[in-house]
Amino acid sequence: MLWMKIWKDDGAQLHGRQGQAQHGVDIFGRQDGQGDWQGIQCKGKEVNFGKAVSKAELREEVEKAKQFYPLLSKFIFATTAQNDAKIQEVARKITVEHEEIGLFSVEVLGWSEVQQRLSQYPEVIDKFYPDIGPSSQRILQRTQSIEEKIDSNEEAAKRRHQELVGTITPASPATSVPDQRSPDIADAAFNDEVDRYKELLASYKPQAALNCLEKLKEKRWGELTNWLKFRITTNIGAAQLMLGKNEIAARSLQEAFK
Repeated sequence: MLWMKIWKDDGAQLHGRQGQAQHGVDIFGRQDGQGDWQGIQCKGKEVNFGKAVSKAELREEVEKAKQFYPLLSKFIFATTAQNDAKIQEVARKITVEHEEIGLFSVEVLGWSEVQQRLSQYPEVIDKFYPDIGPSSQRILQRTQSIEEKIDSNEEAAKRRHQELVGTITPASPATSVPDQRSPDIADAAFNDEVDRYKELLASYKPQAALNCLEKLKEKRWGELTNWLKFRITTNIGAAQLMLGKNEIAARSLQEAFK
């Protein structure tokens, strides 16, 4: 899809299928969908990402590409290896050699060059790399903004709770009221538990965080103070938002701020 965008050629496509002779060409197409053919060999270095391309490897793929029909006007060797001035020089030398006998030019694109071209087409990133695509980034930004508001409201709720507790005259053991406990002491364990689940959100693991928060809500809801209920509900909303469940997230956040 990337080269379809670069060439502006809806007819650009993969060459054959696995197991078939491809003559050194994985993708073929034409600039603006017309004129001479261009071919691309995609060489991944999965076992050792970034491993250098050798001169022999490049020349071998160029020789294969000579068998492609119709004849190519340009051959592009795209690789996950980093840019290499020596390999780029070999490509230029081959291009000069080919010009003398009427063959195609040769270009090598290292991984940084491929990334640079990819960055110009956000729709391609969204489709094939959704975790880092613009849509995901927008969701994460919105989630981070909500989390900042949650943190701010948590602190405000905590201060207000402490202020209210401070205005109450200590009662005798016989007449003490459980709800007048300090959250710093009585709810420390639950507070730490919510913090751990927030760390899951910060690590972009919203489903794991949501599962834990909902389990805590189901089992311990009646034991929690209002401000801890607020924390759980708002973080549930943040997790739902990260998962793309916008309507459900909105209801959770509305519930928290009632």
